[in-house]
This record gives sequence, C-alpha cells and structure tokens, in this order.
Amino acid sequence: MRVELPGFGDRAASSMSAASVAKAAAEKRQAAAGDVPASPAGSVHLADGPEAPKPPSTVVGAKSNEARGRKKKPLHWAKVPKNLVGNSFWATLEDSLVPLNEGEIDELFGMDSRPALEIAAEEVRPEVLAHKRKHNINILLANLKMGPDAIKDVVRQATYKEMEPTTLQGLLLVCPTAEEEELLRNNANIKDQVDKTDAFMMELAELRGLRGKILCALSAKTFNEEAVDVIRNMDTFAMIPIEIQNSKKLRTALECVLALGNFLNSGTGRGGAHGFKLEALAMLSTVKDVSGDTLLDYLVRVLETSFPGTLPLDDMPTLARSAEISLDAIGEEVQGLLDSVANVGEQIKAIGDDPVLAGFLAEMTAFSEEAIKVREEIVSLRALMMDKLQGMMGHFGERNKAARGRQEDILRMLREFSSDTAAAHGRYKEKGERAAKKAEKEATKGGIQKESSHEKDEVEALSAPIPGITDDVFVREPEKP
Repeated sequence: MRVELPGFGDRAASSMSAASVAKAAAEKRQAAAGDVPASPAGSVHLADGPEAPKPPSTVVGAKSNEARGRKKKPLHWAKVPKNLVGNSFWATLEDSLVPLNEGEIDELFGMDSRPALEIAAEEVRPEVLAHKRKHNINILLANLKMGPDAIKDVVRQATYKEMEPTTLQGLLLVCPTAEEEELLRNNANIKDQVDKTDAFMMELAELRGLRGKILCALSAKTFNEEAVDVIRNMDTFAMIPIEIQNSKKLRTALECVLALGNFLNSGTGRGGAHGFKLEALAMLSTVKDVSGDTLLDYLVRVLETSFPGTLPLDDMPTLARSAEISLDAIGEEVQGLLDSVANVGEQIKAIGDDPVLAGFLAEMTAFSEEAIKVREEIVSLRALMMDKLQGMMGHFGERNKAARGRQEDILRMLREFSSDTAAAHGRYKEKGERAAKKAEKEATKGGIQKESSHEKDEVEALSAPIPGITDDVFVREPEKP
C-alpha cells in the first residue's frame, strides 16, 4: 500500500515522513503533559525551559497535620498509603507552596460561627440525665404538649379521667424512674445551671412517686376492659378441653384411625398400638391408595358407611377459637393485671395523709377494693383453666401435662384434623352426587331407548296387513254418470 504525503513522492520518502510525523507527535504529547524526553545519558532536562522535577523517591516522611483554625466541614477522602506514595506522582507535589487564605476558609467552611466563649460556656454546663434519655423525653413532650404542672395535675386534680390511655402511657415514659427521681432531687441545688430538659425533670421529681401514681391512673382507666377480655379468654380455654373430652364424634373418628393404623402396621413394630400421638392425624393425607385417594378419604368413607352422622366433627364449637388466643399471651395479661392491683395498693400506702393527693387517694382506694375482688376471680379461673388443660393432656396420654406449648400443639392438631375431615367429607359428598347424577342420566337414557323400541313395535304392528283384507278393498269405485 502506497502512502503519499505532501512533498514526498516515492515509498522511501513516505516511510521517512511517517517516522518524522510519529516523532513530532511524541514530542507534542510530551510538551503538553510536561514530560521530558530522556537523553542518551539518562539525564532529565528541557531544552530552553525550567528545570524538571526530580524523580519520585520511594521513601516519604510524615507530613504535618496540626489543627489550623477552628473546626471545619470535612472533605471525605481516602488517603493514599505511605508505602504507595513514594512510587507515585504524589511524591512530587508540594502542597505547602499553595497560597491559601486560611481566615477566609475558616469563615466559609467553619462548623460553628458562634463566639468561642459561648461554646466554652455551653460545654461546661452540667448534665444530670443522660443525653439520649433527654432526647427521647423531648420527642415525647413535643407530642404531649404538657408542662410540668399539667403533668402533676394528672394525679393532683385527677385530670386522668378525661385523658386517653395512650396519653397516660406517653406520660409514663416521660416521668422519672425511682433512680432518676433520686438523682434529680440530689442535684436540685444546680437547677439554674442545667439545661431545660433537666430542669423540667427536676420539677416532676418534686412530686415523689409520680410515675407510680400515673400508672395507677392508667390501671383505673383500663383495668375493667382488660380484665373482661382475660376472663373471656380463660373461660374459652377452660371450655375447650371439656368439649374435646365429651365429643362422641371425635372419639369415633379417632377409633377408626386407630383401627386403620393397626391394620396397615400389622406385623411390624408399629402395629398393636393402644393409642397414638396426635401428630399422626396430619399424615392421613400423605398415605395414598392405588387410585390416588388418601387414607383420609378412605377414613371418611368408612365413617359415612359404618358410622353415619359422625362427620362433620361439629360437637366442639369452641375449638376453633383457640387459634385466635395464645396461652402465653393470657399468662402475660393475667400477670400484668395482678401487678397493677399490687402497685395500686403500694401507692395508696405511699400517699398516706398527703392533703394534696387526698382526692386521688379516695378514688384509688375505691378502685382497689373492686380490683381485689376481680383479681380473686381471675386467680380462681386461671387455676380452673390450667386444671382442665392438664386433664385434656392426660386424656390423650401426654407426658408433660403442664407445658403450654404442647397444650397449644394438641389444640392445633385437633383443629386441623377437624378442618381436614370436613374438606374430605365435602369431596366425598360431591363425588357421590356426581355418581348419582350419572346413574340417573344413564337410567333416563335407557328408558328413552326402551320406549323408542316399544313405539317402533307398535308402528310395525299397525302397518302389518289385516288377515282377509286385500288392498283392493280400499280402492275407490268410479262414480256413476
């Protein structure tokens, strides 16, 4: 391929011109980047220019990092490690030679423009409560919008009666604990030196036991409703074991499961069982016959043919409610109610003859008398519920009768068994209805065919010739003229 450049006509001239162009381009790049071509002796120089920087050294010393001016906004960067700086171009830079107006930078990028004296005075201000605790208090107070006197009037003037339980719960989080109250009262002499939040909490601490008294007020507002819910739930759990143990339908169904299982397991270590753990009920849907139906479907068929009326298992109406209630939750709610009654009694003793809280004392005394009666009913019903549940566990041969988790497992397995048998029973009925319709359709079709055959026989009989009568009998005679 011939490359022609201006001023060169032959191939040799072309190649010389290309070399010259390449050299000129390299020199241009070096000049633009500030590089210097190496001389044959390896020295570094620029023709008719300033002296070039020295090659980077592999060893770098520590650079001064003293704080200059006041605290400023940072520039977030990642520093090149010292062991990598020596072989990079960073070693050739001298940032100390860059002229900076440090006063202007301090003014523009300073973190705080307040006078230094004011900052120093704020830093030495004493703190009583932890900073995080005060931050949470300020958030709560912003929502409550109540001053210290209004908070104390919750018990002094019994304003809790017009408040929502959520507001009282928020006040509980604001009021000082027993330890905080003691700390605040011990530092009351520096009330004029602390910040607003500490001063606010010191005013609340002037009314001893404010947190406990507001807890009493919350109990008076919510105790009755919470007690009714707990009593209903415990009554439900006391009724469920009775229904289960008295269920004739469940007894028949489990009896059939035991018979089927012993037949399937005959001749093995699992056979000859007097009873089985209720976990086996969930496995009825996993054992399939040659047609694809499950052992549960076969159980339904046995119950419908041999024990009609057993399904559905609808003689345990309360069992389904056990899915909505937790025994652990009931235990926590009962303990909470008992603790609230105990707290009210303690606060009544602590108030004593304080005239400021005389009205609150009278109301809490009346509430305590009623709450004690309800507490006795709750304790009695809890004992009854536990006794019934343990009786149910013994009914099914369970070893750990008092374990709440196992009790809930038994109830769950019985709920699922009742639901599964109901679904299988529905499938069985649908299958029977389809078979009946098919039989009826076939019977109807057979009747039509029989009737059609009978009609055909009748037509043939009518169309057959009558003995002694010929065709000319029905020939019309011609009219006479």
